[in-house]
Amino acid sequence: MKNVFLIMTLPFLCFSVFAQIPRYQQITSAEYFVNTDPGEGNGTSISGNFGFWEVGLSVSNVSLPVDAIVYIRAKNSQGIWSAPRGIKRQIFYNNSGASLTYGEYYINSDPGFNNGNPIEINSGVFELKKLLLKRGDNIYVRVKDNFNRWSPSRCIKYNFKDLTKAEYYVKKFAGDTSQLEPMIISTPSDSQCVFIAYSYNINFSVKDTFYVRFQTEDKFTSNWTIGPLADPYFARLEKYLLTEFTLSQNFPNPFNPITKIRFTIPLTSPVKLEIFNTLGQRVGSLIDKELSGGSYEYNWNAAGYTSGIYIYRVQAGGAASQRKMILLK
Repeated sequence: MKNVFLIMTLPFLCFSVFAQIPRYQQITSAEYFVNTDPGEGNGTSISGNFGFWEVGLSVSNVSLPVDAIVYIRAKNSQGIWSAPRGIKRQIFYNNSGASLTYGEYYINSDPGFNNGNPIEINSGVFELKKLLLKRGDNIYVRVKDNFNRWSPSRCIKYNFKDLTKAEYYVKKFAGDTSQLEPMIISTPSDSQCVFIAYSYNINFSVKDTFYVRFQTEDKFTSNWTIGPLADPYFARLEKYLLTEFTLSQNFPNPFNPITKIRFTIPLTSPVKLEIFNTLGQRVGSLIDKELSGGSYEYNWNAAGYTSGIYIYRVQAGGAASQRKMILLK
C-alpha cells in the first residue's frame, strides 16, 4: 500500500497522493453473501482479527455451485461499508496425478493457446510484474498440465480507486483554527493513480500548521496529513563568493508548461541538469557542460509532457542533488 506524499510550494499549496492511500480507519466487522446483495449489515458475519491497515478475511465451508459469486465487504469504525468484492466459482479439470508445466497470460484479447506471454511457474506459484496496464484492462491467466490440458482463462480486472474529495484546515500558531475548506482535485486518469489536490489564496502565517485529508470513491478517508508551513515570501541574497552547492525548488510549482530551475555551484565544474519521471527514466536534459562557479537559472518547457510528478537532478563535479516538481495541465 502506497504512502501519502506531501508537496508544498507557497503561497500556492499542492498535495500529491496515490489512489491507494493508507486506510487509517479501524475495520470493525465484515460479512459475505452469495449472488444477491441482502443489504449492508444483512449478510453472513465473518469473524476475524480486525484492526488497522490491511485485514485478511476468509470464508470457509460455503457451498457454491459453479458460476455462483461470493461477495465480501467490511465496515470501518465510522460505520461506512466498503464496496463488495466478488469471487466467482469456476469449474476446473481434475488435476489428480498431474503437474503444471506451462503458464501464460494475455491482456484483453486472447491470442490463442501457446501464444500468450509465458509465465515462470515455481512450485505452482507465479507472479506477474511490471505490466503496462490501463484502467479497466483485463488480465487473463491460464496454465497447462503434463497431460497437455489447459485450464480455463481466469480474469483479473486492473482498477484502482479514485480520490473524489480533498479538504484542509489551518491551525494558527496563536491557537485559532480555520474552518474546513474543500480543495480542487484532479480528474482520474486511465493510466496512472496519481492525484493532485490544490487550493489558492490560503490565509496563513509563518509557523502555522496545515492539515489535509483525502477520501476515496468508496468513502474511505485518510488520516490528517500534517505539515508546518514555511515563509510564503521568496527572498534570496546573492553573494559574490559562493561556498557551497545548492539546488532550489523550481518555481512556479505546480507549473504549466514552463518552470524555472535555480542552482549554485562554488567552483568551475562539469554540470548536468536532467529531468526524470517517477520510474527513474530520463526524459530530458537541459545542460551537460562545464560551468564557472556562480548562480544559474534554466527554464524547462514541458509542453510535450503529460501531467504528473517529475524529478530534476543537478550533478556538479562530485556533488549532486535532486527535487520533485509537479506538471499540472
